[in-house]
Order: sequence, then structure tokens, then C-alpha cells
Amino acid sequence: MRLVSFLFLITLVGITGCESREEAHRKQVANNLKQIGLAMHAYHSKHAEPEGNGEPEPSDQAPATAAPQ
Repeated sequence: MRLVSFLFLITLVGITGCESREEAHRKQVANNLKQIGLAMHAYHSKHAEPEGNGEPEPSDQAPATAAPQ
């Protein structure tokens, strides 16, 4: 009887340990995805072009050439 109880206990501990490892792995993956998302937002905030109507500003255009004299 003791051997059966011992084997049951070992099996139970093994299953619980496996489930906790899977849960820890799931949490780590979720945290990594969160960090990637935060990094993408930070990059976009720093490198995004200002919003506008899509037309270049007059100062961004090349200067008009003067007519020949």
C-alpha cells in the first residue's frame, strides 16, 4: 500500500511540476510579446512622420528657378 501511495505522490508531483513549467513558459511568452509591442510603439512614436494632408510643405519644395534675363 505504501508503494502505491508513493508512486501516486510521485506522479502527482510530476504532473504539477510539468503544468507549472508550462504556465511559466506561457507567461514568459506573453511577456516577450508585450515587450515587442512596447518596443514597436516606441519606435513608431520616435520615427513616425508628422500627420498631414499628404502634400509637401512649401518650404520642402525645391526653389523655383528664375526666368532667364
